[in-house]
Amino acid sequence: MIILLTTVPLAIYIKVIYRISQDLGYDFFAMYACVGLFCQVFSVIYSATELCNLMKLATRSAEELFSLFIAIAFTVESIRAIHYSFRDNYYDCDENYEEKAKRAIEFMNSTNSEINGIPCQRDTSILYMLLMFGTLWLALFLYNFRKTPYLTRSRREWLADYALPASVLIMSFAGAYLFSEIDKDMFKLRPEVPLMAIPKIWSLPWQAYPVCMLLGFFLSFLFYMDQNITSAIVNNSQNKLKKGTAQHLDLFVVAILNMFLSLVGLPWMHGALPHSPLHLRALADVEERVAQGHVHEV
Repeated sequence: MIILLTTVPLAIYIKVIYRISQDLGYDFFAMYACVGLFCQVFSVIYSATELCNLMKLATRSAEELFSLFIAIAFTVESIRAIHYSFRDNYYDCDENYEEKAKRAIEFMNSTNSEINGIPCQRDTSILYMLLMFGTLWLALFLYNFRKTPYLTRSRREWLADYALPASVLIMSFAGAYLFSEIDKDMFKLRPEVPLMAIPKIWSLPWQAYPVCMLLGFFLSFLFYMDQNITSAIVNNSQNKLKKGTAQHLDLFVVAILNMFLSLVGLPWMHGALPHSPLHLRALADVEERVAQGHVHEV
């Protein structure tokens, strides 16, 4: 029932590791693998000693606060991304010469003229905002589609269950094909970095290993909290699952999986919110009942 993904806290932590490796002069991929291995060793110890039982002390409010934190993190990252897009393409586009020099040269060659500044691409930022808010609106519309009288009940439930992936796919198609003439911000790959290559962990100096162990220890707490809180929300008694919980085994499997990801330089992953509860809802049989004048979903 739990969906494994790379979350915002993990992305922030990876950025912290990158900055530390740059400041200390260490190879990032070697340090990344070392931190990941230390973290997963701690996670295996947590699962072997059944420390997941401590999550029984966590109340429902703690789970809701953690979910709120994840929602705030997603919102902040979205606002920050659109702020950067408007800053680079809308307001200060004439100042970003190094980033858009290639586009300027192509523009000059096509028009056979000379320009003093870099051509602004304000339509890129407008499209960015349109796709972001369009995805949000479409996801909410499809999620609430079960309350409409259109189509049959099974089709309404299907659209509501898969509202999030459907909205992302639809808006991605719209951005790629309906607005194909608008230049978009692309993810820049580094061709000099080898893919699926095991980093040379042994090349790190001995002073790096205590730093990696400390970073891995703190990262293991993040894995422990994220994985177990997600598991607690999914395995809530209100969901009436047919099979019992396996929190210790889940944490152990996540640790083994992330050991491999650490060695090949891929992003770590663990139980994610809100994808896991939405996946549970998509697989559940939901029935509406009226109790004390209110409609409840069971």
